[in-house]
Amino acid sequence: MPVNIKKLPSVKYLNECFNVCFEKGVLHWKERPLHHFLNNASRNRWVTLYANKIVNPALNKGYQKVWINNTPYAVHRIIFKMHNGSEPKIVDHINQCRCDNRIANLRAASPQQNCMNKKVVANSKTGINGVHHSGYGGFRVRTKHKNKVVNLGTFDDFFEACCVRKSAEMKNEFYPNGRTA
Repeated sequence: MPVNIKKLPSVKYLNECFNVCFEKGVLHWKERPLHHFLNNASRNRWVTLYANKIVNPALNKGYQKVWINNTPYAVHRIIFKMHNGSEPKIVDHINQCRCDNRIANLRAASPQQNCMNKKVVANSKTGINGVHHSGYGGFRVRTKHKNKVVNLGTFDDFFEACCVRKSAEMKNEFYPNGRTA
């Protein structure tokens, strides 16, 4: 996530720019008013090209973005603000799919919650976040809670280790997202 997130325009301004389908997570350009443009000619040119069309967002690291007045904004942040009227510091994709901007898939999150909702790293030997092979033939289970690593124990049985990790996720408010752990 970028460190400097640009503040979105007001909900009023966004409503002048877009129609949104919250169930599909799609934006449509509206015929924007003249005060969004320098002159009538630039507005007419823009309306001819874009008005009443689906926003075709560019991708930036998997996130969809759209340009408003020469400034790029993340589509999921626009949709969240238009639905909720507020702009949290972090908008998290619950199912981890960065292009799924349905309102049901977006939530305001703290940095800790956002980190808990991450994919399993590609080089994971177990395929489960927080479950690692110990050097002694078992499985070490860890989690992170409030920026502290918490060791949950070492287990001989892989299934038991996964169950302990899953219990810790539920206790510490990991968001259910269909991951294995």
